[in-house]
Amino acid sequence: MGSLTDYPEVEIASLVAARHAYVPGSDLLSLIKNYADVEIRSIPVPNVDGVSLHLKVKGRRPLIIVNSQIAETRQRFTLAHEFGHVLIPWHTGTIFSYSSADGFTEGADQAYWDTEAEANRFAAELLMPRKWLRSLHEEKKNPAHTAKQAEKLCGTSMQAIIIALNNSLPPGFVYASIDDTGHVISSSSSKGTFVSPLKVGEYLDASLQFEECENCYEYQHRGLRHNWMLFEAEQDFDADSDPRPWRDVLEEILLDTGAEARQSNIKQSLNAIVASNNRSEYSAKAFYAAVRQRLVGRGQPYEDILAHSNFSSYLIKRIEDLISRRSS
Repeated sequence: MGSLTDYPEVEIASLVAARHAYVPGSDLLSLIKNYADVEIRSIPVPNVDGVSLHLKVKGRRPLIIVNSQIAETRQRFTLAHEFGHVLIPWHTGTIFSYSSADGFTEGADQAYWDTEAEANRFAAELLMPRKWLRSLHEEKKNPAHTAKQAEKLCGTSMQAIIIALNNSLPPGFVYASIDDTGHVISSSSSKGTFVSPLKVGEYLDASLQFEECENCYEYQHRGLRHNWMLFEAEQDFDADSDPRPWRDVLEEILLDTGAEARQSNIKQSLNAIVASNNRSEYSAKAFYAAVRQRLVGRGQPYEDILAHSNFSSYLIKRIEDLISRRSS
């Protein structure tokens, strides 16, 4: 999948916001009324959040109807979503926007889902612009703080804010939504992050991801913990005092963990992961961080190997060997 800048509907949202000097927290309804009529009323169709009518119909002004029975934060996002249908040139006719697909859109083809996804991306960019979220994050470099500020200004649901924020964060962040028992409900990684998202159902406080991260930021909201773990691009390490060559250290690690009995090609796989991160632009610290982060979340036996007391010694020796041969 491409970046958000690959989507024309995102650019359309940016252009209309710039044209009308619209910023998060501005009067959305006044903006939309420049392009369409709007009604906020009950919709007598099950699970429909909004409807867009007369789209691109000659001689007819578009009409947006938003269901008054849904929460105000959802109404706001739905309003922006329907506005997307109005402005995206290839959205035509009448479009119903459902809050749940179950039992209502079973016969819909891929074109319908593509249309809805496009309107969602338009709405997210209009209400929570990527550049704005990035600048907000740069002030404190704390995604929990950014989420709080965005919640106050955007008027959308926390779920929508989290999705938009996570799409805007720089590499290195892993997000997890945690329930009151400490287990993961959902998780994602920012683009360019080596560490994989956590597994749904995993207990966060016991996870290797949590132990390996440099910083963790938390925002508690309506019974859920929103956690962002930051994995730095470079990681310091102590000087290696083990006199053995890296191959001997690796053999000891594999023996202690029983890794080869569980995965016959583990040695080749591990060395391939290390070698694949031997990039000329990487310092030793960046090389070290990249390998450790690529092993986090890969499951067994990789995580046992990573947790072994001599893994750092193996990795430092291996990195020194590879870096010494870069110019040869």
